Amino acid sequence: MKTAFIIFLLFITATVVGQSYVDEFEEGKILFKNGKYYEAYLRFNAAYVISRNEKNTSFAKKSLNFSNQASLKLHEQQRTTNNLLQIKQNIINSFYFYDNRLALAVDDIYGDLKYGFINKKGEIIIDFKYDKATSFDNNTGCAKVERNGNVYWLSALGKEYSYNKNINTLPQIIKTNEVFLHENVNKKNIQLDNFFIVAGSKKFKFINANNDYDKEITNGVELYNTGKYYDAFLCFNAASVLASNDNNALTALLSEQLKDTAVFEIKRFSNIAENTIKTSQKIIDAFYFYNGKFALAFKDGKYGFINKQGNTVIEYKYDNAISFDRETGLAKVVRNNQKFLIADL
Repeated sequence: MKTAFIIFLLFITATVVGQSYVDEFEEGKILFKNGKYYEAYLRFNAAYVISRNEKNTSFAKKSLNFSNQASLKLHEQQRTTNNLLQIKQNIINSFYFYDNRLALAVDDIYGDLKYGFINKKGEIIIDFKYDKATSFDNNTGCAKVERNGNVYWLSALGKEYSYNKNINTLPQIIKTNEVFLHENVNKKNIQLDNFFIVAGSKKFKFINANNDYDKEITNGVELYNTGKYYDAFLCFNAASVLASNDNNALTALLSEQLKDTAVFEIKRFSNIAENTIKTSQKIIDAFYFYNGKFALAFKDGKYGFINKQGNTVIEYKYDNAISFDRETGLAKVVRNNQKFLIADL
């Protein structure tokens, strides 16, 4: 079902009463300098509206230019977060998560490598206290761990059982099927299929036409609805300029409001991405990267090594593996019942 999107022209009066456009502009510059680009955008936009209403066209043009610079900075932030989100997903995809929640991880604890298990949020589920460990077996639901020379079967609940026991006789572990639902940053909550502009007591519905600014708005709406908010912003900005040049004040005003809507969505994306990036860093921090570039990983029943971008640097082809030793610079691996040493080359 298509959603009607109603735009109210409240920001013109509600957010700027009592301040001159110079004050708004100067506050915007401070916010911009401190990296608060969305807040700066709102201030520059307020300066633009007030100065335009007071017929100071040169200052209005200057304010509009700065608001566009703020939106560009938001777009740059979005591209950066996109890259970091991809790295996070690469890392998650590089590991086998038993029951979708337990991945074997290695950390450097006071100079010793210790094994533990984390979830997809980078949270420690089973402490890093084992000298050796394997990933959880999908059939038995247990991992083989070693601590202080003693070997155990480890359940998904973190309980240890004697390794001498037949694994099939251990208490059955019921899977929780705890699924990690990461944020879908491309999800769009608003569709601009039909939209209205409200000015005073009148409501105007936008109707597609053949002039250039209406075409820009139409293109902007299509881009907006596919999550390309900055590209939509550029279209709405072009529509505003073209409509103003044609003395079509209503469409120019509509375009300005659509610009604000696009910038708001860019900001919303950044807020979601910031939380996801924190999770990404927690996951990276949960693994031991020898020389900052080799972390032991397990996927599809085989061991390999990845870098901090989540890219595979040593293929998943080993039946067993131990992380690179800090002193020797060698990793112990097993393939087809043969033992090998891998050097950092």
